[in-house]
Amino acid sequence: MTSFDASELQPYEKKTIESLAGGNDAIMEIFSLLAKKQRHSMKMRNRAHLATAGLHTLNAYGPVVLPICLTKALGARLEDVDGNSYIDCHMGFGASILGHNPVCVVEALSRNLGNGVGGGNFSDDQVALAELIVRFVPNLERVTFLHSGGEAVEAMVRLARASTGKILIAKFEGCYHGAREIGVYNPWMAFTGIIPTDPQNQINARIATGGFSSTSKFDYLILPYNSELSIEIISQKKHELAAVVIDPVPPFMMDYVEDALNFMKKVSSACDTNGVALLLDEVVTGFRLSKGGAQEAAGVNAQLVAYGKMIAGLGIPISVVAGECGLMESIVTEGSKLDQDKSKAWISSTHAGNSIAVRAALAQLEYLSANYEGIMNLMDRNHATLALEVNNISKEIGIPLRLHGHSRLQSMLTFDGRAAPGESLDYRSIMHRRKPENLKLALLLSFYLRKNGVYCTNLPTMTMSAEHGVEELEIIVAAIRTSLQEMTKAGVFNKFA
Repeated sequence: MTSFDASELQPYEKKTIESLAGGNDAIMEIFSLLAKKQRHSMKMRNRAHLATAGLHTLNAYGPVVLPICLTKALGARLEDVDGNSYIDCHMGFGASILGHNPVCVVEALSRNLGNGVGGGNFSDDQVALAELIVRFVPNLERVTFLHSGGEAVEAMVRLARASTGKILIAKFEGCYHGAREIGVYNPWMAFTGIIPTDPQNQINARIATGGFSSTSKFDYLILPYNSELSIEIISQKKHELAAVVIDPVPPFMMDYVEDALNFMKKVSSACDTNGVALLLDEVVTGFRLSKGGAQEAAGVNAQLVAYGKMIAGLGIPISVVAGECGLMESIVTEGSKLDQDKSKAWISSTHAGNSIAVRAALAQLEYLSANYEGIMNLMDRNHATLALEVNNISKEIGIPLRLHGHSRLQSMLTFDGRAAPGESLDYRSIMHRRKPENLKLALLLSFYLRKNGVYCTNLPTMTMSAEHGVEELEIIVAAIRTSLQEMTKAGVFNKFA
């Protein structure tokens, strides 16, 4: 690594950069340019490594390489400590649907600062937010506030177990539900190249991380995703199951949303037939596919639903569990009753429902409710426009790039093709079709995009918000074209084609 001082890099960065460059000096020069462009970000990153652990949030493909340290975020744009400006196509893992620092939320908080009631107290905003969520999704009758999506899913599981007296929870192979216990069993983060080979009627429950009891695997039934076999297993295990947890559209199904919703319908029907509670993890999908969420989009009713990303105004942590009265009334926050009724679940936290988070969430959802069709139509149009432009650039340069994903959920530039008609859309089949060399190409593309003024993390995500307009799209399209031209000139596609 002669283009810049390797001593400035963390060991994992050096390894990743060397792997991506593969001895190609032209590719190495891109990393050299980025290192110079974000000199102060690199210094701040090195300070962070001495003072923090796990500074960057979830990145299943590896640690963030050459992260930028931000000083400002507004609308669809970012600015880092070096004064560089970017169009943001990461948008906080899709959480910032109204863009960064939307006026409606900032003004609502400005009015509240100085007289907010903090945490551990009851306020009228809590009632207003709960009532608004119930209006969004009428079959859900009660709401409780938590902090993160993973915490909300964990709370749903505990409520189902307490109310039924059963322990076994079914989840689907390849589905991630946050960093709590259920989320890290057989998740989609298996980008090690190892694809499960267990018989699908008896998938071994495997934990993806340390820190959990080895006996907890007996508490989970892992079902094959998008398979009729899973419907049969739910019926066979109905007397043992406390609930079935499902992500309406898992990350690996973002290209096949209708297929995912159709499968969820089958699971819902199986749960209804067999008297098993259905729990939806709508932390990502909540209110996006329809104003009533994935339930409305698919025409199903779940007993409990977890919401997260889209609720949190300004990224202030808040999540929600909403559900039918029966299960929701299993929540208890009164300590004197803990030993009296084991059909209740203690779900309580000092800062859950704190006034700042609730006010921000209320302002965001009120604005979204009033402007829903316009926002979603804009995101749909932007995605369609970008997909067309990417297709044109792909043909022009002769590189098989396309826009993967859904306009309102997650999308990304990829060199992998869609499944052919009739091909299986279960988790294992989709993972088998993904080529490791194409993932490497995508990783490299994200750095070229950053050099050309478009920010993602380590993958070329193309997540849009209500603040991505015509000008932003033009910059993104120009950056994609320039990046592919530069990659072609550097001989990148000679190696990976």
